[in-house]
Amino acid sequence: MGLGGVIPYVLSLGAKLLPSVHESSQQASSSSSPLVQQHQIETEMEKIMELRERINATLSAADQREIKDNSVKLWLKELKRLVYNAEDVLDEYQFEILRAQVEASDDFMPKSHERKLIHVPDNMLEQIQQIESKFVEIEKDRIALQLLEEDGPRYSNSDQQIAPTSHCVLESDIIGREKEKKELINLLFSKCPDGKIISVVAIVGTGGIGKTTLAQLVYNDQRIRQNFDKFVWVCVSEDFNVQKLTREVVESITGKPYGLANLSALQENICKEIRRERVFLVLDDVWNEKRSHWELFQAPFMVASLVKILVTTRNKPVAQIMQTMPTFNLGYMSKEQSWKLFQHYAFGEVNQNRGSNLVGIGNKIMKKCGMLQSWKLFQHYAFGEVNQNRGSNLVGIGKKIMKKCGMLPLAVKSIGSLLRHEIDKESWKQILESQLWESDAGSEIFSSLQISYARLPSYLKPCFLYCSMFPRNYRCSVEKLVQLWIYQGYVQTNKLKNVEKIGREYAKQLWQRSFFEGEYGEKEFQFTLHDMIHDLARYNSGHGCYSIEGDVVPNFPEELYHLYVDSRVKLIKAPSSTKFTTLRTLIVEDHCNEVSLGNLDFSKASKLRALQFGSRKCDLEACFSFVDLKHLWYLSISWGCFKRLPENICSLYNLQNLTLYYCYHLIDLPKSIGNLISLEELRIFGSANLRMLPVSICQLKVLRKLDLCGCTNLSSFHLTWETLRILNF
Repeated sequence: MGLGGVIPYVLSLGAKLLPSVHESSQQASSSSSPLVQQHQIETEMEKIMELRERINATLSAADQREIKDNSVKLWLKELKRLVYNAEDVLDEYQFEILRAQVEASDDFMPKSHERKLIHVPDNMLEQIQQIESKFVEIEKDRIALQLLEEDGPRYSNSDQQIAPTSHCVLESDIIGREKEKKELINLLFSKCPDGKIISVVAIVGTGGIGKTTLAQLVYNDQRIRQNFDKFVWVCVSEDFNVQKLTREVVESITGKPYGLANLSALQENICKEIRRERVFLVLDDVWNEKRSHWELFQAPFMVASLVKILVTTRNKPVAQIMQTMPTFNLGYMSKEQSWKLFQHYAFGEVNQNRGSNLVGIGNKIMKKCGMLQSWKLFQHYAFGEVNQNRGSNLVGIGKKIMKKCGMLPLAVKSIGSLLRHEIDKESWKQILESQLWESDAGSEIFSSLQISYARLPSYLKPCFLYCSMFPRNYRCSVEKLVQLWIYQGYVQTNKLKNVEKIGREYAKQLWQRSFFEGEYGEKEFQFTLHDMIHDLARYNSGHGCYSIEGDVVPNFPEELYHLYVDSRVKLIKAPSSTKFTTLRTLIVEDHCNEVSLGNLDFSKASKLRALQFGSRKCDLEACFSFVDLKHLWYLSISWGCFKRLPENICSLYNLQNLTLYYCYHLIDLPKSIGNLISLEELRIFGSANLRMLPVSICQLKVLRKLDLCGCTNLSSFHLTWETLRILNF
């Protein structure tokens, strides 16, 4: 998963760690045996570090080529596994260095106490030697597999020349579909043949063809807005949970959260809100084929005076179950519309100086996407609002590329956005001739999207793949995502820029390249992934990311690194053999007090780097052995019912971010919180009963953010100017 992003972090961590090792050994006493062992570990770590340049070169070569050979892919997977092992050992040793610093501090023990050497786990030397030996084996395999310059076409590095402009998700950016919009609105306003109050129109079409976009155009049209009283948009996706969908309808109509778990009560609330009203409802991305579920869902709408429901689905059987009106089959865009769309996204505000010599290749690429009428769309996304002087020598290639996208709007938009960042004719030809068009990983659109992924800068790939942990249609805050990226080591540091700012730039680049959907803002930005983009991320993540949604029996992959548990999961029955020993991210969200982890056992998840845990039902200490979480960098706890945090949280010496959301019952923080010597951010929101901050908080020398929003009972004298001065605030 994004090896190009993982390895540099691991090696740089080792480079930072070695000086600390030397410094600690110089401060140690003259006890011979521990010193000898410590020296051996230093020596072995230095040997691993000597392989840095060779490993980086190998991974860089692999990350910039089209790898199709299965043996090479397996080799890269093995390298990734070894990289994680190396990172674990380095992190654990760093943990022991920090532990020694805490135990040696004057505040921790009497001055007369002899200072301790760094405690080295018994098997650490053996682990390091195994890693070193395995690296040597991998280098031999690299030569045997001929992962050399001729392994595949190298992508040109044009990342430093990314165009500063970007497209926005506005109606002005939607090319074509005016005819379809008019026809669909006329169909919606026509009388239902059987004279029923509820009439349903289904838009049916393949993934990425623009069903949701068309539904959005209709939903915001003035004729619709003027003729209805209530408007509801619900993104359904694969789980047609009647209770969940009913709650979303109620919350959408009233603008208030409903914690009701009773379906009858929820339906009664709908009846109260829509009685004798005219309702327009969109159900986006429906997969349900059970008529009983649909009939139960629509029952409360019978009290309205008129209900028009617009459904989008890929499957005709779904439409046949739900619809009362003729199916609206959405076809591909015309060639002219596709070309206009391609131009818009590939050239931006530049005109055809760039595009004229790429039109031919664009046509061929568009053809390979499998559709026949998308030249305008391809132009819009590949060339944008192109200037004649920039696009003239790229138009021919661009039209060939567009043909490979098959007039599918999502494919045209994705490839077009990619080509905006390629400034020379040779790069466009490489895309046209790429073997990835022949990918058998799914549909023709998937092949075109795979091209865009393959040409992402190496530093963006792990960030994008990490998003596959979230479920479909998940709306994620970029601020939250950037934090998670940082604590997985995906964001490259820069002396001139704040690491959070660099992470936001990563997110912006993914948005500019059409991997993220949403309205971008410098301060606030929430995004989603289109279904096809989500599938693309899941496919390329190698099943290392997983989400548990609904009441299901999870089928965990053998090596699971990142896990998300949906807020409405009630009971999880997992195979008893699941130990989560490789898990590095765990997010458990609970917005409605309904999460129950069932028999999931996270006591062995000692490799966690990021833990976000929200549940009023689950006992925090029973779920996690905090003394074993030596690698934890980020801990966020929400909706906890505890009065005090477990004291052993203070042994998380690597922890850099501790965030508490709406832990209403929290009274005190642990007295030893000053032992968290790596803590950079402490955020406490909505803990109105928090009475004081421990004196030891003054020991947090690297703390740079302290946020106590909503802690209304916190005595002011506990935050004296002297305390703030010591904390460098």
